[in-house]
Amino acid sequence: MTEIKKVRAGALKLRAQWAQGLMIVLMICQFSLCLTLVAALFNLVPYIPQEVLMVMGQSGYAYMAMVWVSGIASLIWLHEAAKNAKILRPSFEHTPNWAVGWYFVPFANLYKPYEVMRDIWVASKGPTGDLFPKGDTRIALWWWARILGGIAVNGMDRLFREDGSFHGAGVMSPEFLYVCASLLVLFSTGVFFQLVREVTQLQITHSQRLIDTF
Repeated sequence: MTEIKKVRAGALKLRAQWAQGLMIVLMICQFSLCLTLVAALFNLVPYIPQEVLMVMGQSGYAYMAMVWVSGIASLIWLHEAAKNAKILRPSFEHTPNWAVGWYFVPFANLYKPYEVMRDIWVASKGPTGDLFPKGDTRIALWWWARILGGIAVNGMDRLFREDGSFHGAGVMSPEFLYVCASLLVLFSTGVFFQLVREVTQLQITHSQRLIDTF
């Protein structure tokens, strides 16, 4: 049993390293996007050469690719973390497959992934005496920022007319809305990065304690 725990802790560490590395790249892209939008919002760069616009357009495709790649790496980590959570706390009710699968189920993906991450953190943290903690405020902050950021980004498309004009131009600029959405997504990514690092360390520490015991 000790050997299995050790293997899973090692696999979790490798997956966490990949997920965190890709998230760092993603956060750099998100921060750069925010700076670009702020520059457009306050007209800090009144004239942008056509060549620069082409590069910005191509970087947008690269950014979306990074969102998908880092998301896949994070789900692979989540699958492994859920395996360990079941070992750490037998009453953990989420299977590794459903820990990932809930992200792709309509409506359920609005709350089930939060429950999975909360329960993984609780199982990894372990009990104090006979009681497990109920969760961590950061998990709720991560999920609300992710949901609101996603709604804001997806809702932006509905504000644009077919001719490219903006429905809300008289009230709020599209650049301002994009900045708010981007900041929410950046914040969500940063908090999730911390949670991945903490859960991974907690599970590895627990595994090492078992190895020393046996």
